[in-house]
Amino acid sequence: MRFGGITKDGRAHVHLELKRRDDVKPAPEGGVDVFLTVRDPLPPVCPLHGEPEVRTLRTWVTTKRKTRHTRGQIRILGAETAAKAHTFRSRSKHCSRHITVRMPLCRRCVVVNRVARGFMSFFLGLSALLLLVAVIIGAVGAAPDNAALFTMAFFGGLWSPALGLGVSYIRQGWLGLEAPIDASVLVVADAHPNFVRAFESGRAGSPPVPAQPYEH
Repeated sequence: MRFGGITKDGRAHVHLELKRRDDVKPAPEGGVDVFLTVRDPLPPVCPLHGEPEVRTLRTWVTTKRKTRHTRGQIRILGAETAAKAHTFRSRSKHCSRHITVRMPLCRRCVVVNRVARGFMSFFLGLSALLLLVAVIIGAVGAAPDNAALFTMAFFGGLWSPALGLGVSYIRQGWLGLEAPIDASVLVVADAHPNFVRAFESGRAGSPPVPAQPYEH
């Protein structure tokens, strides 16, 4: 583990080492391991609020995405990496990696995560409903007489999942997770000092506190 810039309130960007997941086969000789995870388990402390963990969230980061702003709107991977991530040619040369991590959540984060999941489910359900309306209108032959309603239902059904993906993207930034395209590290952006201290203590040999499972 190493740190990026430390802010005035003592927060830091924590760089976590990665390894190949134990439940997948290693890549062939000369190949690239696609499925990764963190080398050391995260401490039972919320990295955002510094409060004790009540649940864990199994989430992931893909390295094919562009480097984006995360908590605090700070670039956490350096100008060179960010520039490479925004270059199509550079991104196309790299194999997309899938990094799985279990994030500790405090009570406030659990509530926010439930709200985000609720919005994602709502937009997906809305999409299915609107497309069903469009199919029914077309099936009964009422599309010519209700062209405006048919058009709104059809295109609304196509675009509603994009809103759900937008909520998911915002939540990913709220978690403060980021990874460069070469998957050299996983970064927890703007981590609370309590989280940093707990991680250092865990690496020093302190026994971790068992977490309650919370699957995404």
